[in-house]
Amino acid sequence: MENGVKIIIERLKTNPEEFEDRGNRWINIVRAYKDFMTEEDRVAIENALRPLVMEKMNADVLNTLMRTEKEQMELDFGNAPVKKDGTPVSYTLTLGNK
Repeated sequence: MENGVKIIIERLKTNPEEFEDRGNRWINIVRAYKDFMTEEDRVAIENALRPLVMEKMNADVLNTLMRTEKEQMELDFGNAPVKKDGTPVSYTLTLGNK
């Protein structure tokens, strides 16, 4: 196993909070080099990440179940303008030659 892989796995054990965001520095390193890793190294990282990722997935599923339809739409559409009934306002942009 490569030393870098060992370091990432150990860091995951000691500082799991650093791996919670999808675009974090450690995951970016793994993504950048994953195609060049041996199967053993890829599996070792995936196995180390699996409990953290599944815990996050379970929390996301439960949070989604608890949200009202309006709350979900607000998350899906952010601060986009909405009609009185809560549906998003749509716009049409027409380009022409002058």
